[in-house]
Parts: sequence; C-alpha cells; structure tokens
Amino acid sequence: LDTTADNSFVIDETGLEPLTFYTITCKGTPDEMRLIASLQGLINRAYGMDDDHTVLVNYSIDGTDSFWLKQMTSKGIFTQMNTKKIAVRDMESFYTTFENQLKYCGMVTWDADVPATSNVAATVCGADGYLPVLKGSAVEAKLAEMGVEEKLSLVDKFTGVLGTKIPDTDLDSSGSTKNDAYRWALDKYMDRCSAYYVGYILDGGVTIKGNYWAERAYAEFNCIENFDYLIARHAFCFDLNPNPDDIVCDDAAQPAGTDHDTFIMILKRRYERAGGEMGQMMGFPPWWIKYTIDTPSDTGHNGQLGGPQLEWLFCEYITSYNMAMEADAAHPCSMSNGSLMYKYRITASEFKNSDVKQEDMLTFDSNNRYFTIFVGDYDSSAWMKKYVFNYWKDAVRGTIPLMWAFNPNLSDRIPVIWEYIYENKSDLDFIVADEGAGY
Repeated sequence: LDTTADNSFVIDETGLEPLTFYTITCKGTPDEMRLIASLQGLINRAYGMDDDHTVLVNYSIDGTDSFWLKQMTSKGIFTQMNTKKIAVRDMESFYTTFENQLKYCGMVTWDADVPATSNVAATVCGADGYLPVLKGSAVEAKLAEMGVEEKLSLVDKFTGVLGTKIPDTDLDSSGSTKNDAYRWALDKYMDRCSAYYVGYILDGGVTIKGNYWAERAYAEFNCIENFDYLIARHAFCFDLNPNPDDIVCDDAAQPAGTDHDTFIMILKRRYERAGGEMGQMMGFPPWWIKYTIDTPSDTGHNGQLGGPQLEWLFCEYITSYNMAMEADAAHPCSMSNGSLMYKYRITASEFKNSDVKQEDMLTFDSNNRYFTIFVGDYDSSAWMKKYVFNYWKDAVRGTIPLMWAFNPNLSDRIPVIWEYIYENKSDLDFIVADEGAGY
C-alpha cells in the first residue's frame, strides 16, 4: 500500500469468486467505460492486501490486453489464477456480476456544466471509493434502479463567483467554476491522495454529448482507460492549461492566469507532502483537443503555443517541483489495465543489457559512414504496451543493431512489459534511457 495515501477504503469482494480473473470484454459508452475503469482500479488495488482480496479485473479493450494477460499468468504470482477466469461480455452482465461492489461503493455524481468535476470525482473515488457517474446519464439511472446510493453530489456545487467562498472551505472563489472545483479538491482531498502519483488527464467535457469539446476531431481519444491506474494509485486528478499567458479555451471568462495558478498550487502541495521527493506525473498536455494552436480543426482560440512549446513549458514546471513525466500523449494517449499490470511481480533476478564483445568492436575508418539506429520515443506506458507488442514479434528484429529508448520510469506501471523485453531481446537489441527522470 502507498503509505502516503489514505487507505481506509477497501472494497468488499462478497459474491465474487476468489483467486479469479474477471475479464470485461464490452468497451461500452464513455460513461460506462468510466464506471468500469473506476471499479477496476478499486478492486485491483485491494488485490493481495489480505486473504480476502484475491480478485483481479482485466478490461480487454484491444488485442494487447489478452497478450499481456497471458504473459502475466504464465509464471509468477498470477499462475495460481491461470485457469480461473470469468468473462463479462456485456453491460448487463457487468451490473449483475459486480452488483454487491457497486452498492458497497456508491456514487459521486459529477456536473456536465462543470466538466472539471469529473476529475474531482476520480480523486474522490481514489480516497472514498465512490464511483464517478455523470448526473443525468443512463449509467446513473441504471445504478439508481439497482439501489446504488448517491453518496456525494458535485452538481451545482461550484458557482465561481468572485467575492464568495468555495463551498465547505474558507477559500475565496477563484472566479472560475473549473478552478473552484480543483481548489475544493485540493483543500479536501490532496492530503489523502498519494504524495507521489498525480494524474494530468482530460476532464469529462470531451465525453459529454453536445459539448463543444466532445464534437472536436479526435475526441474519442478521451484517456478514460487511464482512470483505473490513477484511482488505484490514489492520484489527484486535474486538467489545467499551464500557460499563464493564455485565455483558457475551455474557461475563457476566468481571471487571467487562474488555470496556471491552480496548476502551481497542485505541484507545490504535492512537493511539500512528499518532502521534496520525486513524484510521477501521469499525463501530457492534451494538444489533440485543446490548449495549443496545433489542435486539429482548430477554431483559432485554443492557445498561443504550439504543441511542443506547451509540452516544454509543462515539463519545465513539473520538473521544477521534482516530478517526472509519464507522457501519455496521442496516440495512444491512454492504456487499459495499468491497475492490473502494476500488481505483477517480476520473476527475473536481474536484467542484463546487450554488450559488444571486444572482438566484435568496429575499428573506425574515416572512409566509411556509420549509422546508429535510435528507436523512440517510448516515454509513455501506453506506447510501450501497444508497440512492444507489435514490433517485438517482428522476425527481422535481431538482424541489425537497434537502440530501444525505453523510459525506465515506466517500470512502476508496466513491469511485465520490461520483463518481456529483457527475456526476448537479441544480442543486437540495446536498451537505452532517452527520457528518464527529467522527463
């Protein structure tokens, strides 16, 4: 367990088969995906904490999920569950299978008029176990019909009126509903979140039918799959424009620099809680939706900086507060099953990189041209999960020397992929650290 976080909520697994993998194969609507990923994070987080928590949930969204599950169950601590697998193929089966858990958790409802409350709801879920649900959605109606209690509502909670107080706090309103929501969460929940893991992830605006951001090109890349890991890790979740000079496109009426100020508040508070120790920022400026001039089908008001410039600014700020970046960026901008993968324990006693024997060393000849083939950039777990699966099965790999730039920070989230890489590399595959703790 993360001892820096509040671990008082532990899910009840009554009604589930012990020592069993539950594989959910229905992708669902964005609201259903948010529910599935949130519950998955709570169940997988509890795995192994005692003899009563032996269930794991696998959310099989693409072909890589079954491949990596096979790798994890072929040896090590999950082999005892290799033959105990239950498939959940549709949402009705999901509601039936996990009915006890849904009722045990209850709901935290978030406000379509303040999309930031979706991320606040995820933060609440990591601490209190309440499942994030959009108010007025079909998912809320189904859960209410089942008797799942609404334990907290974030609807109509934040007014963003200057001269007033943020509800339940002594904090002055920022003048922005978006920022008031995050500052409320900062006041109420940051001390209960992990001091090491923070989630920078798109808010719910991109998933609300009729919302401007949901109608943009590439809105389907909404990052929801990441929530299982963020919730399992007790992460504080937010979506803010770090540029102090922008009119913030999704909150244009806010006082100048408000997004930036809240962003720095979050970094500073996390730094203080960790006593200056390094942390991990999961996420990346969502250039494919908002905040940059490079956004596809841009209407001309998304931001003043290009994608790389905003990336560098974001990196400058977070590293100033001792946070490494796990750069989940389009595309893929997210990955399923982080909460499952991080529970895997590597079986190898050591990893050995490739080396070149003295007799095989080249003698430099100025008449020749030499090429180093650098394969990157693997600064995101989502990229490694997808592309290692694809490229490392290629029969040509191992015939020429390649430098694979895998960011070692990602080993926290996807240890099984690192094990697979080292077990299957050839003598001509060289593992190099391109982006490391600084990025």
